[in-house]
Amino acid sequence: MKKVTKIFAFTVAICILFSVTTTTTFAEETITNMTYDEWLAEQENNNTDTGKNDLEPVKVTTEENQIQTQSMEYTERVGFRSLDSIFEEKGEIELDDTVSMDNMAENLTDSISIDTEMERTAPTANLIPVIVNEDSLSEGQITTDTKIAFFYNDTDEDGDTIASRYADGSAVDYIIGTINGGFVVQNTDPGTYYLYYQVEDSAGEYSRVVGYSIKVIEAPAKEKYQAFEGSFTSENDSATYDFSIDFSQMDSAAVCLVRKGYVGTNIKVYDENGNQVLNKGTNYRQAKNWGYIDKPSDDVTVCNYTVVATPNSYEDRASDYRIIVGDKNDTELMMSGIENTVLLDQYYESKVNLQNNSYVPNVGEYWYKYKRNSTSVITILSSATDIRFKILNVDTLAVMYDSAKDDNTHKTSFTGSGGWCCAEKARLTTVVGTEYYLVVYCTNPTEGISLRTGSIATAVGNPVMCAASTKIIPGTSVTATGSGYSSTRTFSASGDDIPNTAQVRNIGLSGTGMSKIKRWRLMAPNKSVWVANESDFYPSINFNYVNDSSSNAKLKGTWSVAFQSSSSSYTFIPSYSVSYYYEYGD
Repeated sequence: MKKVTKIFAFTVAICILFSVTTTTTFAEETITNMTYDEWLAEQENNNTDTGKNDLEPVKVTTEENQIQTQSMEYTERVGFRSLDSIFEEKGEIELDDTVSMDNMAENLTDSISIDTEMERTAPTANLIPVIVNEDSLSEGQITTDTKIAFFYNDTDEDGDTIASRYADGSAVDYIIGTINGGFVVQNTDPGTYYLYYQVEDSAGEYSRVVGYSIKVIEAPAKEKYQAFEGSFTSENDSATYDFSIDFSQMDSAAVCLVRKGYVGTNIKVYDENGNQVLNKGTNYRQAKNWGYIDKPSDDVTVCNYTVVATPNSYEDRASDYRIIVGDKNDTELMMSGIENTVLLDQYYESKVNLQNNSYVPNVGEYWYKYKRNSTSVITILSSATDIRFKILNVDTLAVMYDSAKDDNTHKTSFTGSGGWCCAEKARLTTVVGTEYYLVVYCTNPTEGISLRTGSIATAVGNPVMCAASTKIIPGTSVTATGSGYSSTRTFSASGDDIPNTAQVRNIGLSGTGMSKIKRWRLMAPNKSVWVANESDFYPSINFNYVNDSSSNAKLKGTWSVAFQSSSSSYTFIPSYSVSYYYEYGD
């Protein structure tokens, strides 16, 4: 009988075959949160951007999800469990679906990679993954509803029988039971899982280990949404789609719009009589929008509609969009998930390109994709206290960082005087030039609501700045001289109420009539040059604050000051009114 592996001869190998003599793991890069001082040091050594940062919109295809097969030398079974012992716990299961070899995973999705040239020893461990319930796949991706049957296809060139089978890896916990000739796995949580498999023959010889990498996404909601995707090629481009709403299944329908690229979209929805019933749009700063179509009358069932999409402020960049139609109760879920990933531009204060969202994630997740630039500070401002974020590997969807596990990321002070009550703020040790998923989610979701009221604003790039002011009263007297500047005096700007990241715009002098002070000057804690008032008797000094600059005058620290009076020496107790910017979340 021909070996089953020959069936896979046409399969494109996605993984790199490797061989080691100890247990091998699928290593992931470790991401940590830098302190402010560590980040400043990084900026000194990393002061160049990666150039044009345009990303490709996320296309959910079979390549987003893989079962990868890898082979490795393995001489110890540390951590491996006998499959017999696992089956004693799980028992035998009866499947509702008929398992057919026509449903081998590689026939249904581009999800299997097996190297037919790998070295064979006796015995040889091999499993054939078969998708049990094909309808559980989502656009070719394995979901949390998918059952995978792994059938034994072990061989032994010496003719010895297979005496024992062993398994290890994170997928082992998701084995749901044994079937004739194999076992079934259902990964009920999204993520990337690993299954290592090894056999022992009757002569006591062990095979090399075969390892499977399984990427799993959350199963889409059972409700069936209508979705339309497209992009624009010019400012005059447009697209028309027809859809129906069965009002016997719902009282109100939601029409959702997602900007997946960088260019906004306008949509207008018309009923069968040509009447406009909805007009919504997205733009460069707002990537999602939605509207509702109520049931026209009590006796109506199916109604037909037409939606026309046009670009909003077209430019020659990715202009992908997604229109989703479904039950109003599922509004958030229709705009959630990897299929609704929004591309994030590098944030600059000068561009004011903060991404605003008019609802707060609840049962769903808000997905972004970004490229790590030289100053990729993550800032998420929120009107809710339970918003957190994860960083995912673009290739494997593995979670590389979760702000819920890092108390230093969640900020409740220095969030401005507006509607933000907290900020998720991180300076992560990600790799410059590398793409990542940023997934914003809620740690305490509330069921039963279509959208959670509130707002969030998201930026990855330069820090997001907030304007503030303070008054510093040193409480000591100084003497201004009439013949040039007085001797230098100092005062300190300190305390927990002053942000560490504060950068000065201007400082005004008070405590005396300016008719007595002709000139005065200040030297910031991080500067070695004086800055003086612009003209005689002018009460303030402008520090020429520049957006997105690391060279602005720092507020916190020891300041130097000197005065010149209009005539004779003059003694007074000065105070200083400071206008500054600081980073949200500090």
